Amino acid sequence: RSAYKEVITKDCYGMLNGYEWVDLGLPSSTKWASYNVGATLPQQPGKLYAWGEVETKTSFTDANSKTLNKQVADISGNQQYDVATAKWGKGWRLPTKEEFEELIANCKKYYTIYEGRFGIMYTSKINQQCIFFPAAGFMEGSEAHDPKTNGHYITSTPDKNNLSAMWGWIYSDETDSMGMIYRSYGQSARPVTD
Repeated sequence: RSAYKEVITKDCYGMLNGYEWVDLGLPSSTKWASYNVGATLPQQPGKLYAWGEVETKTSFTDANSKTLNKQVADISGNQQYDVATAKWGKGWRLPTKEEFEELIANCKKYYTIYEGRFGIMYTSKINQQCIFFPAAGFMEGSEAHDPKTNGHYITSTPDKNNLSAMWGWIYSDETDSMGMIYRSYGQSARPVTD
């Protein structure tokens, strides 16, 4: 068991397909993974993925994007497009925009350095359990942007009005918000389960 041994209580923690989740007591009962796709510990950034793609790359461009300017519905749980389902198996999926908003609304956030990595610790206002989102920045082409100071996390929700964008959660050391992010960028993925 890797995450926050001193904080998480036994009945708020579990495993699915060998990957760890934390129950933050959210109204929807959605449980959040303890770490990102491609990581094995909360402080590890994991790998970066373009939206709707299940393999990482060394360069993230418009030309090699599989979903840019294509009509794609919400990808949550769709093994062809959802990296969480493809990599971690049935039961895991990317969070929707609404599930990220629920997390934000029901948690207190703390900017912190956890095990040597800068990021945001989200602590539930409901049951005081917590999860950590490490900074990994994003990739545009083969260039890494702000890997030590910013977080860029994909949701499963496309922007219905802009086929080059999807909804994502972005943070810096000053603010965090939901917003439109370019589909072709390489970004972090944090799975959820029901």
